[in-house]
Amino acid sequence: GKKEPGRYRLLLEERGAASPDEVTPACAHFSRDKCGGCTLQHMSYEAQLHQKRELLLLRCREFGLPGAVVEASVGSPSAFRFHSRTEFKFFLRG
Repeated sequence: GKKEPGRYRLLLEERGAASPDEVTPACAHFSRDKCGGCTLQHMSYEAQLHQKRELLLLRCREFGLPGAVVEASVGSPSAFRFHSRTEFKFFLRG
C-alpha cells in the first residue's frame, strides 16, 4: 500500500466473515475510506467504546506508560448526534 509518514494505506482485496460487533452505519455519508468523522460507525456503540479505550492504552504503551490505568469509557445516552473529542499531548522529559 501507499506509505505516508507514520501511516500505511492498504487495499482490501477480500473480506472474511463479519464481526459480531458489526452494524450498518446510521450515517448515509459513512465510508471508512472517505469520511473521517465517524470512523468506527460500522461497529456497535459498545464495541466503539471498547476500541477507543484499547487505542488509548496502546498509545500509552507507545509513549512509555505501559502501566497506565484507563478506566472503561463512559458512553453518551445517545450513540449519535453528539460530538465529543479529546486530544492528548505527550511530552518526554528527561
